[in-house]
Amino acid sequence: MCWGGYANVGGELDEPNTGQTVPIRDLWCPGDRLVDPMVWSEVFAHCDDQRVHVRWSDFAARTATEPVLPLAVSVNYQSYADGGCTNTNSFVDNIGFVQATNTERLTAQGARLAR
Repeated sequence: MCWGGYANVGGELDEPNTGQTVPIRDLWCPGDRLVDPMVWSEVFAHCDDQRVHVRWSDFAARTATEPVLPLAVSVNYQSYADGGCTNTNSFVDNIGFVQATNTERLTAQGARLAR
């Protein structure tokens, strides 16, 4: 959610095969600060499909003058009633924050993961 003036929120990823940084999208919204930013994965797979990992590394926001590194994130899973799977898990590894499909859920809904 944006508050105040007008802000650009950008997203990018590092393409693992080439190492190039690829812009994903820019979101423009009214505001000069972010409140409760979030990231998510969109994995269109059945709950029993092959396991997929989504990883956020070098996770940071940038102000006009400096990066801001989160100390922790809160976990949120889509409910089964809304089409989510009960065998999705989120965790931290030595690279970043990870969400994995088709695996045992060890991290509860609402848990905080620290780097």
